[in-house]
Amino acid sequence: MDVDDCYMKVKLIISVLFLLSAIASAIGNSLVLILVWRFKTLRNKTTILIINLAIADLGISVFGFPMSASSNFAHGWQMGQVGCQWYGFTGMLFGIGNIGLLTAISLDRYLLTCRHSVFLQLSVYHYIFLVLIVWGNALFWAMTPLLGWCRYALDPSGTACMVTWTDDTRMYTSYVMSVFVSSFLIPSVIIVFCYVNTWRFIRSVGDGGRQENVEWTHEKQVAKMCAIAVSLFLLAWTPYAVVCIWAAIGNPRTIPPLLLVAPTVFAKSSACYNPVLYALVNKRFRLAMRKLVGLGKTRRDKEEMRLHHFEG
Repeated sequence: MDVDDCYMKVKLIISVLFLLSAIASAIGNSLVLILVWRFKTLRNKTTILIINLAIADLGISVFGFPMSASSNFAHGWQMGQVGCQWYGFTGMLFGIGNIGLLTAISLDRYLLTCRHSVFLQLSVYHYIFLVLIVWGNALFWAMTPLLGWCRYALDPSGTACMVTWTDDTRMYTSYVMSVFVSSFLIPSVIIVFCYVNTWRFIRSVGDGGRQENVEWTHEKQVAKMCAIAVSLFLLAWTPYAVVCIWAAIGNPRTIPPLLLVAPTVFAKSSACYNPVLYALVNKRFRLAMRKLVGLGKTRRDKEEMRLHHFEG
């Protein structure tokens, strides 16, 4: 098998992965939104962040995956220059929005456990304001390439659009370093700080056993769920960030072609993780899902639903 045949097969595999990721993310994140809308017991201040996280995941899957998959199937970009700019813009918007929301969720878990008096003083309006800050930051960094600070262009594979480094290295370097520090490095430090302290507190409290308050059990499960989601997100996006920094401080032409494509696929597949985590880790979401599809009619299930306030 020659190099060209191998490359074509890799692009076919990437296309299939994009399509599967798009379908899984669309179904999973839509289900999360339906469950929150259907069951009042799932709604609280933290849910505002989870809803927006699901929207960010949906944005990645709806606006990014289909365009990438079709271009890989066709062995070239099919959406024109306008489509290229739209793809780059939405990828940056929802990607940065994603990590911003995960950072906000880590702060929420930290305040709930370690600074509970502060957490009680926060209202729904504070959370809405926080969400607006997250989306405002994401919108700023997604818009600036359209306004002249760097630009979106086809990547070396010719099947996706992203911030380009080929025209003006200094422009690319300043933009990528600014985004890296403000929207990846600083959020990562905040996330690690918050979850290290959150888990220390939870471990110090321990398991309350049968006497533990059901709401505290739920909050611990949410903290665990969010910690895993953040870990997977950082695992998925760190290779992409490393490649961008490599291109910014070194010679981008020395980056192997596979490293230009694989981190992007790996990063964007993170949009599929969170709905699975809700189902596997959080009992309240599992109960909501069972009730939605007409299950959960045993005596034990009914008792669990009563404890978790499933009136709807």
